[in-house]
Amino acid sequence: MPKPKVKLRACKALNWDYLLKISAEYDSETAHLSFAGGMAKLAHDLTQTGDEDVRDRQLSEFLHCVTDHTSTDSTEKVLKRLAQSLHCDYEKMRQFAKENGIKVKMRFLR
Repeated sequence: MPKPKVKLRACKALNWDYLLKISAEYDSETAHLSFAGGMAKLAHDLTQTGDEDVRDRQLSEFLHCVTDHTSTDSTEKVLKRLAQSLHCDYEKMRQFAKENGIKVKMRFLR
């Protein structure tokens, strides 16, 4: 009997060194004023816990918030922008999103 596939963890989908760097720049007074501040807040939240289940849930909830009620085309654009902003691999971000119930665009074999 084959083993069930293990889901990708948030810490493997994200660039942890970069998260630590931008979380150090987090300022709760101004984070809500810019996209960069929002990314610093997300990084801060993710780096404040050592519990991988909590990190997975935080990233999953964030991705659901920014992609719910959007088309798969828009979801792909959001994931690409987040991957660029967080200096992480788009394919891993996309995989994490898909494994956590976010609808992504289907890819067809050619």
